[in-house]
Amino acid sequence: LLIFLIFVMLAAARRSEMGMARAVGAKRRHLVQMFIFEGTAYSLVSGAVGVALGLGASAVIIFVANRILQSGGTGASENFSLFAHFEIRSAVVAYCLGMVITLGTVGFSAYRVSRMNIVAAVRGLPPPVQLSQTPYRSRLFAPLRAFARPILLAVTGLGALVTLDISRGTGLLLRAAWAGVTSPLSFLGGIIQAAWVPLSHGWLTVVAGVLFTWLGTSTDEAAPLRIGVTLVIIGVGLSIRTLAHRTGLRPDVGDRIAYTFMGVLTLVFWVIPFSSLRAVFGEVEGGIEMFFISGIAMVAAAVWTVMYNADLLLRLLTFVTSPFGRLRPVLVTAVAYPMAAKFRTGLTLAMFALVIFTLIVMSILTAAFSAAVGDSDRVAGGWDIQATVNFNTPIDDIRLAIDDKPGLSSQDITAIGGYTTIPVEARQVGAEEQRWRFYAVRAADDEFLRETGANLKLIANGYGSPEDVWAALRANSNLVVVDSLVVPTRQGFSDDEFPFNLEGIFYEDTEMEAIDIEIREPRTGQVIPLKVIGVMDRLTDAFGELGVGMIASRRGLDEAIPFRIPTTTYRFKAAEGVDVATLSKALESAFRENGMESDVLSELVDDIAAANRAINYVFTSFMGLGLLVGIASLGVVSLRAVVERRQQIGVLRAIGYRRRMVQLSFLTESSFIVLLGVAIGVGLGTVISYNIVKEIQEDVDTIRFAIPWLQIGIIVAIAYVFSLATTFLPARQASRIYPAEALRYE
Repeated sequence: LLIFLIFVMLAAARRSEMGMARAVGAKRRHLVQMFIFEGTAYSLVSGAVGVALGLGASAVIIFVANRILQSGGTGASENFSLFAHFEIRSAVVAYCLGMVITLGTVGFSAYRVSRMNIVAAVRGLPPPVQLSQTPYRSRLFAPLRAFARPILLAVTGLGALVTLDISRGTGLLLRAAWAGVTSPLSFLGGIIQAAWVPLSHGWLTVVAGVLFTWLGTSTDEAAPLRIGVTLVIIGVGLSIRTLAHRTGLRPDVGDRIAYTFMGVLTLVFWVIPFSSLRAVFGEVEGGIEMFFISGIAMVAAAVWTVMYNADLLLRLLTFVTSPFGRLRPVLVTAVAYPMAAKFRTGLTLAMFALVIFTLIVMSILTAAFSAAVGDSDRVAGGWDIQATVNFNTPIDDIRLAIDDKPGLSSQDITAIGGYTTIPVEARQVGAEEQRWRFYAVRAADDEFLRETGANLKLIANGYGSPEDVWAALRANSNLVVVDSLVVPTRQGFSDDEFPFNLEGIFYEDTEMEAIDIEIREPRTGQVIPLKVIGVMDRLTDAFGELGVGMIASRRGLDEAIPFRIPTTTYRFKAAEGVDVATLSKALESAFRENGMESDVLSELVDDIAAANRAINYVFTSFMGLGLLVGIASLGVVSLRAVVERRQQIGVLRAIGYRRRMVQLSFLTESSFIVLLGVAIGVGLGTVISYNIVKEIQEDVDTIRFAIPWLQIGIIVAIAYVFSLATTFLPARQASRIYPAEALRYE
């Protein structure tokens, strides 16, 4: 958007020059080539600088993430670290991708600005509304001409060679070869040319929208469904616009009605809850792509609604500022200019709103997930302390050992459960994937299975409540409960965390049948048949931070595996009134010879939540660099405005505007754009975040919608302060223009 805006403004600055160039014989393609060459020069240098800065930013993010991981979290995360690494191939690919995107944007903007009225451009007049003079019949045959042209050129060239006109024949054959190479692009351009008229009139857009909607409902995919309904709304709006123009209604009134209809209905459609969408269209699923599609659709709808009702906004501001005397002309002037240049103002608004939208969604979702992960009772399953002992120095009977320790009392502990994590290989009986995949089993004793409060997301038919499931595990050692890491999601999130994945079941399902699996002990090759009767929810054990693997009764594993399995992990429930931290330290001190390391689970959960928040803040800050793009666009617009409006500034100074009033007008203009973009981004980001949280609550009922006002306030304040800073110098420059110099300026 910024690249496009810059080249549109460059074209506006050179409009008279380009008009003169066209007048003396330059063609449109020459102007396009000139801009593409200039864009290439910019992108060659800026791409190299961007790659270097990107590598530096990556190194900084890795450094900060390592500090976060080492300062908090579980023992596993403390021993885990990231390393900065890149390959020349990756840097070259990134550089080339940046070049392609830049050149594509420059090419499109150059093509757009090359379409001009020569007389209006030379005289510096506003560009007239250009209506295509090409007959529609000619547009329909454009795709056929794309393939017929190289054939005709080749035939004509061969004919010239037959008549011994070597130079003309060779030239025609070369042109035929080039036309053949470019014929696919010409064919695509011809298709777009032929389809543009019915698309712009609305009826073909409605047809395309209906087809996309049908595709979405037939495949249960949210993306084509949402896009299809949006296209239907846009098509109906364009049809209203066409009808308004044919009834003799003023064009600006017809455009306002049509685009306001499209914008408001598109916004309403995208902000309705996902549950309402399912009630109308049935069960549809979407992935991470919906975040990008929704952001673009909602921001675009809001921006064009505002832009096509700019005069109403100006009237409202005039009415509100009427009591302020001297301030009123400053405010009205500050708002009038950006509303007159709707295209560039809309681009700037879209840039700001998209970045703010993304940051708001990330901030709200980070706060919501942090609150959910920070629920220690839910995450730890009701246990207070987790302790591990060395595999080579196990404790035979933990209860008797506690009674023998003088500093400990069994009355301070109401429940003790233990398990051992055993690495195994697993596969699902009857699944397509029959290779053995790595997994783990937590072989738990009966007291752990009796006292655990781990929540279950899915329970196999016939097993009733979670209490019934844990009782079934105690009674039958061939039954197991798996964690959520091995159950795929319909959105495809986090499905590759473990090599082993269950088939025929999704985490979003509401019911399941018992699933037969087999595990193999790698050292002995012993194969043990098991049956999955439950799936733990995602929050249990903090997404695997506190423990990984299926939970099974250790009695069955003791019988199947020919060697002794000592208990290495214990969990304790403290009696009411007992200080958990003191008890944890006492356990660690008493069993030092067994290598015991104990942690308070609530503190571990808090550390995990804090580490997740910190890492999310790092990436949010990195994405916040996008604010610099929006702020840079304001600086570019302000600098250009000083040049474009030099004579206007002179007139304002001549009729009584003082320097401070001119400077305040520019700063107010910048503030108006920033605050309007911030309002759009914050409002839409909050609404879509609310819908996302409500949707996630169906799977994670502890997640809560909460707005982090402080973080949002900081984001808004940074955007506003830095935008004023970038426009201060242009505003100061404008205020120092002398009226006589400005009025003589050409």
